Amino acid sequence: MTTKATSFMLSVNSQKRVIQYLQARYSDFPIEQTRERLEKIDKALQLESDKRNKARDDYYSDTEIPTVRGPISKLSNFLIDTFVGTRIFEAVSSDPQQAPAVRQFNTVMEENAAATNWVRNLVMYFRDIGKYPYAAISCDWEREEVMSILSDSANTESNSSGAAIKTVGRAGNTIKRKDLYNCFYDTSVDLNEVHSKGEFSAEIKRMSQIGLYRLISNLKIGGNTVLNQHLIWGKASTSPNH
Repeated sequence: MTTKATSFMLSVNSQKRVIQYLQARYSDFPIEQTRERLEKIDKALQLESDKRNKARDDYYSDTEIPTVRGPISKLSNFLIDTFVGTRIFEAVSSDPQQAPAVRQFNTVMEENAAATNWVRNLVMYFRDIGKYPYAAISCDWEREEVMSILSDSANTESNSSGAAIKTVGRAGNTIKRKDLYNCFYDTSVDLNEVHSKGEFSAEIKRMSQIGLYRLISNLKIGGNTVLNQHLIWGKASTSPNH
């Protein structure tokens, strides 16, 4: 049995406590050390940490590759070939009576995969598994507003050809690979148990004003309330100074 999720307004004092908690958890996480470790791995794969004395121009003409890149690519490609195909999470059934339900399920999965780019996110996730000691990915149910062309001759907003452009809502499963350079999580539990026993996991994400506007609009779908909306405008920017 499923229950409908409900939301409620936080008091000003509760909001401050939540922000203080998140800031404290972020301060406790060794994010700089984590970034340095990931950067060393990336530099090693690009031979940026090569200790040999080479002229600067050699970095553009050198065709040598690190010996570790071969095994990493094999592992990543194996995972990609195994889990990323024409149909991701395809359903099958030996019962002919279940054939209509199977087709419906696969159709929904294909639409979700195409709409939110599952393939790209899974490929990056499996490449992270090959390179780093760990990787992170999330699967959520999200709603968003999209523009759609509707054909309805009875619609008063339709043009002479009977077509009208409207903003409609869509919902579905999203799969998003997390950037490990900007992730922090509860280190008091094992990595494979963060999702079930950890107190928190989060990601720092740069966002433009347009991206922030779309995020707020999508959060409001279904009558949800966004707190302190007036305080965040101007905080998002594509400028490197932010």
